[in-house]
Amino acid sequence: MHKVYAELLFLDNFAVNLLVILLAAQLTGVRRRWGRYMLAAGMGGVYASVAFGVPLAAVLPIRAAVGVMMGLTAFWARGERGAWRGVCAFWAASFVLAGAVYAITAAYGNTTAAGGVMIVRPPARAIILGLLTGAAAVMLLARIRRRVARQAAHTADVRLYMAGREARTKAFVDTGNLVREPFTGRNVIFLSKTAAGALLEPEMLALLMGKGTKETDRLRFIPCDTASGGAVITGIEIDGVAAGDADNKIRAVVCLANRPLPEGCVAIVGSALMEELGKGARYEDG
Repeated sequence: MHKVYAELLFLDNFAVNLLVILLAAQLTGVRRRWGRYMLAAGMGGVYASVAFGVPLAAVLPIRAAVGVMMGLTAFWARGERGAWRGVCAFWAASFVLAGAVYAITAAYGNTTAAGGVMIVRPPARAIILGLLTGAAAVMLLARIRRRVARQAAHTADVRLYMAGREARTKAFVDTGNLVREPFTGRNVIFLSKTAAGALLEPEMLALLMGKGTKETDRLRFIPCDTASGGAVITGIEIDGVAAGDADNKIRAVVCLANRPLPEGCVAIVGSALMEELGKGARYEDG
């Protein structure tokens, strides 16, 4: 028979809940709100202190409800969408952290459950190791999320038009793409072979690959500097390119990319092109 002190149980769960909330905030990248976080952690501590005697059938729904209330209390300030994202991050951090602690503590002896509260007597090093393991896993997830967010911030949806065809592409916005067609000054877009095939007719695609013989006034030769030195690449001038769902279009030249594109992208555009498209949209609104 274990003797459990409610005040110590509250403090233990308050500390763990606060750690879980901080890790969830790290995952979502929200601004820290310590008052809300401490209130939410306190709610979890109160639940742990009074959870003894709760019927086993009611443990799961009550615990889920308390978890949702804690997540909303901590993250509601960012609005409904941000709040639910915070709730999901809170549950993810809880599962990772609690799973790591439980796995390590269970290795040191039997555990006792009462009212949905797990009672263990592990060595202090087991708790510390479990918390560090769970925290490291959550921090890794946060790093992956930031990396995905950074990549998303450097991508754009663009529409390409050529001879009645329209190709919707996800493009990587490369600030280093300063290539322009020398005579007209038009921006150059680099496409994957798949994207080029969706936009161009087979004869024009063959020209772009340096294999065709069709006569056209759309063929362009563009000098550029590459990592291996100067080169001349073949391009095709298309009817227009537009950003997102905007109506304004400007002419551009497309070339085949000679290196792998960022994951999820089939085109590379320059930041100057996106700025021009943005100015055009503002002029149209005016």
